[in-house]
Amino acid sequence: MALPTRAQFVQALNKVQRPQGRQLDFLRKHVLAPGRALTARRLAQSVGYKSHDGINLQYGLLARRIGDALERDGEGIALLVDLVRPKSVTNAEWIMVMHAEFAEALKEAGWV
Repeated sequence: MALPTRAQFVQALNKVQRPQGRQLDFLRKHVLAPGRALTARRLAQSVGYKSHDGINLQYGLLARRIGDALERDGEGIALLVDLVRPKSVTNAEWIMVMHAEFAEALKEAGWV
């Protein structure tokens, strides 16, 4: 299934509850990262989570809420980010690259 457009993401963001605290913090950090690319561990460290598990959980919950607002059942984290396999870009960890459409929607909706 094709990714939502920036406009579709904006509509969905306007339907769901805006995150607070660290969830909003990591979205800001991710949008501002070079190429919108970070490992889950680095993103977690940047907002004070003990491990990458918090990022995976919170991104997954957010993806589900946005997917529901878009009427796309069962959406996971891939709705919001591309996951780049370790070693494919000379790294030891998966890299999460935020979709450009999602990043622009976050800005337009005033979340970041």
